[in-house]
Amino acid sequence: MHPASRRAVLTAAVASLGGCLSTFDTVEPPGTHPPDAELRLDIERPGENGERVYVHNDGTTDVPMRGYLLEYDDGIVYEFDRLTLEPGSWVAVESTSVLEGMDRSDPPKFVRGANRDDRLCPDGRVTLVGPQGTIVGSTTCPA
Repeated sequence: MHPASRRAVLTAAVASLGGCLSTFDTVEPPGTHPPDAELRLDIERPGENGERVYVHNDGTTDVPMRGYLLEYDDGIVYEFDRLTLEPGSWVAVESTSVLEGMDRSDPPKFVRGANRDDRLCPDGRVTLVGPQGTIVGSTTCPA
């Protein structure tokens, strides 16, 4: 193969590979739990089978929630997506099939559905676990 032809093939291969790599650039790995973050758990039961577990950001720093988990004593795990809790904001995880939502208030409020027909936490505890296994908080589920 002529050197100019090899160069053209190599340039095309690198260009196509670069396009593939650019999709990986958008995926951010989970970080760590900020040492000055103040996240608080709260549970609300608005109906017979309904349940909301709130994660409140009571601190003064933004907390990217990707990689955080809610772990329930009965083995259910809910993993948060790529939302960021600003100081004063919260996210509610509902036991219903509610789609993702966001209140555009300042700071914003978020709702996530766990796609379950019954309570996530009928008894026992729910624990908020940080991206690298750090226990951030825990609360007892009301009976």
